[in-house]
Amino acid sequence: SSAATIKDNLTRQEPHIIPRRTGSGEQRQTDNARRRRVERKIAHGDVSGAVKIAICDDAVAHFCPDTLAALAEKHPRARDDVIFPDQPIPSNDNANATPQEVLAAIRSFPHDSAGGIDGLRPQHLKDMLAGPENDTKSGLVTSLCKLVDIMLRGLVPAEIRPVLYGANLTALKKKDNGVRPIAVGLTLRRIAGKIVSQRLMQPMGELLRPIQVGYGTRGGGEAAVHAMRSVLSVSDRCQVLLKLDFKNAFNSLHRECMLSELFEYLPAYGPFVSQLYRESSLLFFGPENLSSERGGAAG
Repeated sequence: SSAATIKDNLTRQEPHIIPRRTGSGEQRQTDNARRRRVERKIAHGDVSGAVKIAICDDAVAHFCPDTLAALAEKHPRARDDVIFPDQPIPSNDNANATPQEVLAAIRSFPHDSAGGIDGLRPQHLKDMLAGPENDTKSGLVTSLCKLVDIMLRGLVPAEIRPVLYGANLTALKKKDNGVRPIAVGLTLRRIAGKIVSQRLMQPMGELLRPIQVGYGTRGGGEAAVHAMRSVLSVSDRCQVLLKLDFKNAFNSLHRECMLSELFEYLPAYGPFVSQLYRESSLLFFGPENLSSERGGAAG
């Protein structure tokens, strides 16, 4: 494992250096691209991110018609007969984002987080807001609060919604010669999403437990794994543990069903989520665009 390799290197008098690969021109190009990504992560202080890239076997699939077709298959179209539920009467009670919420959302982004199609990275905002407080920084935070309020109230103009709620798309090569789509949305939209997620984490955890413990329950995933191991290890009876992994599950969810559940349990955030899911958004891959019509918001 990677952890064992690192520990072994730490205990060696002379570290074990993995020899540079020699191979085809395409392989050398992939290695050079990975090396640049590692150097970029280290330059931004993200050591853990650099280690993950160095030991990861995933490679970026370059733009070509075959990759574009594979990504299009991963993002199925919505049905023609989709009927969305009626949106609840909007309320402004939860629309006002505070400066503290905006700052906390910006600071929660990992080092060197990527930006969306507009090129604005979270680190840009971190740098602009670093240092002593002044009128310029206060004005920026106030403007960000107003923008988040517009999104939470569902007042984003229709002309910019496909881009604001869209994402950059990257294709990673899989071992079975397939592709894994990685989407990165605009930083500004992700700030709004982080604020809503933080507000709802505790009540959603209370609502979903014990059926789902991955969100809203601190350490819930680890607790579920240890509990299952304990049950399987102490019982003398013959037992079967079924693990399901649905193919392309995230991008296959029907948005009208998602909105119906959200309007029932979280009507206050109906305007925001309705603008995310009632209309398709754009996924930018090289010079081409794909339509996102099913599944959750990307990135």
